[in-house]
Amino acid sequence: MNMMLLGAAALLILLAVAHTVIGEYLIFRHLRADRRSERRALDLLPERRWDSLWSTWHLVSLLGLGFGALLALIAMLGPTRQAAQLALLAIGATLAVSAVYWVWGTRGKHPAWIILAIAAAMVFAGNGALDAMS
Repeated sequence: MNMMLLGAAALLILLAVAHTVIGEYLIFRHLRADRRSERRALDLLPERRWDSLWSTWHLVSLLGLGFGALLALIAMLGPTRQAAQLALLAIGATLAVSAVYWVWGTRGKHPAWIILAIAAAMVFAGNGALDAMS
């Protein structure tokens, strides 16, 4: 079993669950209350835009869960080396780009980029460990 990949999977699943739960509690609960009070979600966006924002918020969590599940399966089932290396390269690159984007987009004020960067490093390290296992 590849413990680096399993660790990255656990981090992503934890981040996805925290993202959804904390986002609902700290952000969307208040926006729904404001919408009911006719403040139209703080008058920043039309209602359909808030719905898009909510959907996008949770899509990120779903993608995190999907990546986490894929990493866990690769870590536990040990697929063919070539397929695993290509999948892991794609996942690691996606996580690394996401970390850089998140630092830029939030000016470093949202800590999710740290988890994304650590998970990317773990995926790249785990991908290298596949060679050692062959």
